[in-house]
Parts: sequence; C-alpha cells; structure tokens
Amino acid sequence: MSSRTRAAGATIALLAGLGAGSVHATTAPDDTTGEPPPPGVSVIGDVEIPEGTGTGDVEVVLLGAPFEDIAVPFVVRNNTDEPLYGLRAESTARASDGTLVAAGRTLEVAPVVVPPGGYAFGDVAYPASLDGTETHDLQWSSNDDPGDEIQVDVVEAELTDDIAGPMYVGIARNTSDHDVTSALTVLAACFDDAGAITSISHAFAGHDGLAAGAEVGFNVGVSRAADGCTNALIAVSGRR
Repeated sequence: MSSRTRAAGATIALLAGLGAGSVHATTAPDDTTGEPPPPGVSVIGDVEIPEGTGTGDVEVVLLGAPFEDIAVPFVVRNNTDEPLYGLRAESTARASDGTLVAAGRTLEVAPVVVPPGGYAFGDVAYPASLDGTETHDLQWSSNDDPGDEIQVDVVEAELTDDIAGPMYVGIARNTSDHDVTSALTVLAACFDDAGAITSISHAFAGHDGLAAGAEVGFNVGVSRAADGCTNALIAVSGRR
C-alpha cells in the first residue's frame, strides 16, 4: 500500500488549554445533543476541540503535556478536501534551547478515516524522558486508500472503577459490510475539566475478530488520567 506525505512539519509547543472558537461536544454514545462526534469516535462527557487556524494539511489543534514522561497526546484536524486514511507521523522533540532530545512516532491514531474538516486523536511515543518544555516537529503521512482497516462503532460505554483502577467498559458494533478478522484496537483519550488532553490509553478486544453486524465487549483502562477521565474520546478499529 502506498503512502503520501500530507503536511510539512509543524513545530508545536505544549498547550496549556483551549483557545477561543472551539467545537463543543457533550455527546455520549447514545445521545444526539450538542455537536456530533467525529465519525467513528464516541464523545463522553464534556470535550472541547479547537477549530484551529486552517494552516497546513494536518493541523495539531491540541497537544498535551507528556504522560508517563515519554508519550505526548494530541488532537489533529484534517484541513484538506480529501479523506485521510491511516494517518500517522514521525516526530522529533527539542529542548527549549533547541537541542535535539528525542525522535519518536505515533503509536495509534483514530479514527482510521479522517474526513475533510474532521478530527483525529492519538499519541507520539519517545524512547526518552520528557519534561514538558519541549517543542515537537511532526511529519504527517497517510495512505492512498482505506486498505483493510475498518472503523467499528462504539454503541455503549460506561466508566467504572474497581481493583484494576478506572476503566471504560463498552460495546462495539461492526456496522460495515465486511468481517473484521484481526483483534480490535481500542483507543481512549482523556481530557481534564479545563479542556486539556491528558493521556491516551490503548487496549485490545475481539481477539477472534468481529463479523459484520456483530457486537463485542471491550475494556480500556484509563488509570493514566489523574482526574479519572470523565471526559473522553473513544474509538475502536480492526482489519478485514
């Protein structure tokens, strides 16, 4: 499968919160009030995503402080007039004096298809500790077509807390015409009450795949979020 570079590098400093002119969503998986969530993404609680400035093909509109010292969460906007498939990035981090300190890449980005004007979220992981003062230069690329990736709808999600810590327990439904033959990837982004993105959590579900029209349960731990992750974005995907 071929790939194409969608944007020049965007050097981004860490954001403390949200700016004016934001997209506001208070939409739960089974709620239709407020702004609609991005296609393939469920919005839990109160999440605000800045609209951005429209600069560049792929624009970072939210960048969080490092969590667990090595990963930086983000939200990006597709400013092109075409959908983006399998969005990903290579990144470098520089200290405040310009010294290069680490090179990293995105682990997962959701949803797998980002429509024109749509949003995606994920995290960049580095093999070095970060202190939060760095700037990040992200080089974006995407695929020419959706390939084998399938976005699976989240139809229900509940925040629970037990001996394993806080987690979202949910149900995902394959509404596509194709069977998912891989394990499903679950991605959850947590936001604090001030609107900052604080962490990304990864999990797997449906290890035997998921037939077209079928449902499967999932768990994704969100203990990385200090505030308990009452505001979140959740997405589930797989391969046919």
